[in-house]
Amino acid sequence: AAYRSFATWLAAVAVQSIAALVANWFVPAAIAGVALGGILLVVAAASLARLPRAIGIAWILVQSLGLFAIYADAWPMAIAVAAALAYTVMQIVVWSTWRLAALEEERRMALETVVRELRSTQAMLDATARSAERADVARELHDVIGHNLVALGLQLDAAMEADAPREHLVSARRL
Repeated sequence: AAYRSFATWLAAVAVQSIAALVANWFVPAAIAGVALGGILLVVAAASLARLPRAIGIAWILVQSLGLFAIYADAWPMAIAVAAALAYTVMQIVVWSTWRLAALEEERRMALETVVRELRSTQAMLDATARSAERADVARELHDVIGHNLVALGLQLDAAMEADAPREHLVSARRL
């Protein structure tokens, strides 16, 4: 399906390019025909941003040569060269702008993906840090406080059984 849509798109751009050249061929001396044909070529050049660079430039050059041939047949050579060159430059500027816009969009989307991944990683790191902190607190409770409670219990047991409980009570108080 993607191939057919690309082939359809490419065919539409080709038809647009041919229509622009035909418009110029039928009315090369009329300002309306020149403007229409030139605008169609510039729009076609913008559409070429999806193609690889070499193909896009080749397409623009072929359009420009066709335009030059039409103008050279109807106008003096200097005017034909100037007009064809002007439209060539406009096509390249528009094509380059569209390529840059497409590249910027592609990179923006890639950056959004990286930002989402970084946020997800940050959330996982936060959860891991909380788990590690809980484990440290649990270990502290078990090792230190648990040990002290056992020692306190032993001192109190010893105090209850001793003839002089004061010494064991002082030790228990210290714990």
